[in-house]
Formats: sequence, structure tokens, C-alpha cells
Amino acid sequence: YSTSGSVASWKLGGSWQVNDVLRFRATQSRDIRAPSLDELFSGASSANFNVFDRDTGTSYLVQSVSSGNADLDPEEADTTTAGIVLSPLPNLMMSLDYYRISVDKAITTFQASAIVDRCYGGQPQLCDLIVRDPDSGLISYVEVSPQNLQSMLVSGADFELSYSTPLGNGELAVPSLVSYVDTLELDDGETVTQLAGSTDQPT
Repeated sequence: YSTSGSVASWKLGGSWQVNDVLRFRATQSRDIRAPSLDELFSGASSANFNVFDRDTGTSYLVQSVSSGNADLDPEEADTTTAGIVLSPLPNLMMSLDYYRISVDKAITTFQASAIVDRCYGGQPQLCDLIVRDPDSGLISYVEVSPQNLQSMLVSGADFELSYSTPLGNGELAVPSLVSYVDTLELDDGETVTQLAGSTDQPT
């Protein structure tokens, strides 16, 4: 990528057709997402917010400057899938697939106040986004830009049912898909947020 340099991605998959009715399939891959142009190069905008400065023990008004981050790295994900496909009738197909996706270096943007709080709360890498006045020592402004600071884990299963039958001069196909999300966690380096668990999500 001209904006993000070189990355390595790969995929290994296999499919075993046992007979006309039963088929197994599985894949393992390393997937990537390069930062978007907006995440890299969006223009700067500013706003004011009230901050509690732990260095001085006082609260005062500070400027936040939002912009892109040209130093972002591509997101990386390890993806595992495994499934079974059944075709008990020529016009009926059923499949069940398990998936697990673990994303590292996910891109996220914290609010200015959260950057200050997290700097003192166990994420010192965010302290570089806080710019202080060399004379007064007070915070001059906070840089609000995307960072590679989040990881994500999602797992679940997809069930698909497809039925087709002749209709006039053509064919009528009726597909159906149900997705079951077992785990959906976001880890921003400070807290792990469980966004979903054991929920059916039909589509």
C-alpha cells in the first residue's frame, strides 16, 4: 500500500466432498485492513472542552484538535472457519459454519477527555497526544486522532438454508440465513467490553 507500506496476508482452506449429500469445509487466514484515506489524512478541526489536569489538580478549558493520523498501521485479523454442508435433496441445501475472528491493532479514536483520563489511567502511549505549554505547564491542546489501540474478538455460527423449485419457465429460489453471535468483545487496552453474548441475530 502506498499509504501503509507492505503487509503479509494469507489463506489456507480445504473442502472434502464425502458424497453427494455431505461436504466438510474449513479455512484459516490472516486478514488485514489498511487505514482509510479519511483515517490517515482527514483535515484538522478544533473544539473546546473542560479538563481536570491531574498534574496541577485544577480544571480549565482546553482545545482539542481532531485530524487524521498518517502513522497508522493496518489492522490484522486471524480468522478461523469450519463448516458442514448437507444436500439431502437436489433442490435443498443446508450449511452450518463456525467462525472465530481475532482482530489486533484495530483503529479507534478516543475523545479528548478520555485521552487525558487514560494517559493517567494505564495507557501512557496516549500521553504523547497531550501538548503542554512549556512555560506554564498547563495543557495547551489535545490531539484527537485515530490510533491502533484496540483489539476485537468475535465468534459464532451461521446457518443457511436454501430451497429452489421450478416455476414457469424459470426457477424460484428461497434462501434463509441465521447468524448466532456467541462472543463479541472489544479490548481497548484498559477495559474489555462484552457487547454481545449468546444472542440469535436472524437476517
